[in-house]
Amino acid sequence: MKKFFLALTPIITLSLVLLPWSFLVAQTTTDAVTNVTADDSATAGAAALTATITSPADNYQTPIGQTITFNGTAVGGEPPYVFHWDFGDGTTFNGRPRSQSYAAAGTYEVKLTVTDFSGARRTASLNVTVTNPTPVSPLAVNITNPAVGREALVDEMIDFSAATAGGEPPYVFHWDFGDRTTFNGQTRQRSYSVAGTKTVTVTATDFSGAAATHSMTLKINSTAMPPTPPPPTTLTISNIRVTDITTISAIVRWTTNNPATSRVIYDTVSHPNLDSQTAPNFGYASSTVTADIDAKVTDHTMTVSNLLPNTDYYFRVISQ
Repeated sequence: MKKFFLALTPIITLSLVLLPWSFLVAQTTTDAVTNVTADDSATAGAAALTATITSPADNYQTPIGQTITFNGTAVGGEPPYVFHWDFGDGTTFNGRPRSQSYAAAGTYEVKLTVTDFSGARRTASLNVTVTNPTPVSPLAVNITNPAVGREALVDEMIDFSAATAGGEPPYVFHWDFGDRTTFNGQTRQRSYSVAGTKTVTVTATDFSGAAATHSMTLKINSTAMPPTPPPPTTLTISNIRVTDITTISAIVRWTTNNPATSRVIYDTVSHPNLDSQTAPNFGYASSTVTADIDAKVTDHTMTVSNLLPNTDYYFRVISQ
């Protein structure tokens, strides 16, 4: 705070002088001002000027072309302040805040210089790392429901759904159900009123505007579909083989067309004709226990053990 006393002459002329920072100050052309005392405690105790970049954070990472908001603050010194940015890529800006993007990958040192009313300057800096954008795989779309080969009846409700891969989300889905009706959305439940084979098509469009299409045929029947025929009742055995042979054991494997039990009958002599033989062993001296009773299987594995070394054995497999 300044205290002063003025001893005025009869004529005082005033002139306006334009100082830096566009402030107008009245100045007298007379030396009639006397007894001037000054108290500079207010300016002497002012805090030193500091500059801070508030956004983004130091070592910020961003892909090429991504917009970044740069902002900063100043504290202390004598306001008002002038903010000057150097973005490290040859571009500069005066003011705050600032939206900026980079056209090439690399690490850039960003500097903010703040100048206050008195001409004091302070600089803050940080690094920004710009990376090449992650490659985006091509957009693909698939009809996940109904399943391929699905048949339905007239007026039967059918669930339709689609899924995408690649591209840039979010996605927009457009359906053409093959009967001149369409729908926008990922899922839909609907029925058909007329029988026939319909070509169902879904088109997905991603955020970048890329589009992908998938189609399927759907048969609509006017009457009930015929029942699925039962599996054949005649049991057949195939692919008989012997593995893991040791001096006293062997594993017998085979396949049946329907689930069945497993048993091996065996002997040291051959029994080529079973017409005169009776169950359960049909003349064979030995048998394994019956296995795979609950549940029955189609791939059978039976271990025959306690065999005599260096002896030929003859066997048959039995499934029921």
